[in-house]
Amino acid sequence: IWGCDSVIVLKLTIERSTETIQTERACNAYAWSNTGLTYTQSGTYSDTLQTIWGCDSVIVLKLTIERSTETILTERACNAYTWSNTGLTYTQSGTYSDTLQTIWGCDSVIVLKLTIERLNIEIRKSGDTLQLVGIPNLNSYQWLACNSDYATVEGETQFWFLPSISGEFALEGKNDFCTDTSQCLPVEVLKNQAFFGTLIRIYPNPSNGHFILGSEALSIRDIRVFNAFGQEVSINKLKNPLENQWEINLHAPAGIYTLDINFTEGRHVQHKLILLGTAD
Repeated sequence: IWGCDSVIVLKLTIERSTETIQTERACNAYAWSNTGLTYTQSGTYSDTLQTIWGCDSVIVLKLTIERSTETILTERACNAYTWSNTGLTYTQSGTYSDTLQTIWGCDSVIVLKLTIERLNIEIRKSGDTLQLVGIPNLNSYQWLACNSDYATVEGETQFWFLPSISGEFALEGKNDFCTDTSQCLPVEVLKNQAFFGTLIRIYPNPSNGHFILGSEALSIRDIRVFNAFGQEVSINKLKNPLENQWEINLHAPAGIYTLDINFTEGRHVQHKLILLGTAD
């Protein structure tokens, strides 16, 4: 009222709303302390607080959720399998696992489903002939000369073998996954045994199923026929004792069969029959 200035000074501070970004990565789930919630999916989440001045303080969570993983391996091996993951060798079929951890703490489980195949090939001696014991599921056969560093015996690829020379022999068999070799068995071929096979006549061979079997010097007591798996095959047979001959009619799929011949003198021999088709 006296004409003097009265100056009012405003000292003003403007507070601002703020945004804070938080980046996290976790395995399977993440519990955020700001909200008290647990998140199981990757995404962007936020929490808004207020300062004493009434400004928003927004905290943004950028979250990546990593997952535990399971990988299944299927393996098949012969006799044993060494798994590089564990460094262990397994000799039994089964399901095995190895658990690793990522840098985020997630389990990475590798499951091994393992099948162990086994072949236990065994042979026996019947007279002068070596043959496979039992009927394993084999794809191929090969006879070996044990005395010659297990060299293959050329042309001897059946489940039986009639050696023409003395020595020790073994059978190697294979299926889709395994190879196994039997024990070695000795065979002594007598001086007159080299031409023993010439005493047997089989004709026609190959044939469409009708064979004639005869012997020049030995009396045939009985005959049987086996397929490549050692299973006996049904045949029609007719004996002509006057000429020491047998007529054989083989009704079976085309292939190589084994004719097992027993003589009244106690001797025994086997020969191959090659069947081109089925006899009418």
